[in-house]
Amino acid sequence: MKTIQVLSGIAAVALLAGCASAQIGQDTTADLGARLWSNTCSRCHNLRAAPEFAAHQWPIIVNHMRTHQDLTKSEAEAIAAYLVRLTE
Repeated sequence: MKTIQVLSGIAAVALLAGCASAQIGQDTTADLGARLWSNTCSRCHNLRAAPEFAAHQWPIIVNHMRTHQDLTKSEAEAIAAYLVRLTE
């Protein structure tokens, strides 16, 4: 009986760990962009509402700001994709 309880506990932990890692792996570019935008851009100024600029302007703006925050290319692209999606 004790062996069954131990095995059930191990199975439950393995199942929960699998669910947690699947959740982490599902972070989309938009999720990453939203998180980076709110955490990075707000360090220096108030965040702009996405509709303040046209969708085609956001990649240019983000690329310019990339040099100020030392963002990687993929981080800047994720932020721009997120903001473009909000304006379309």
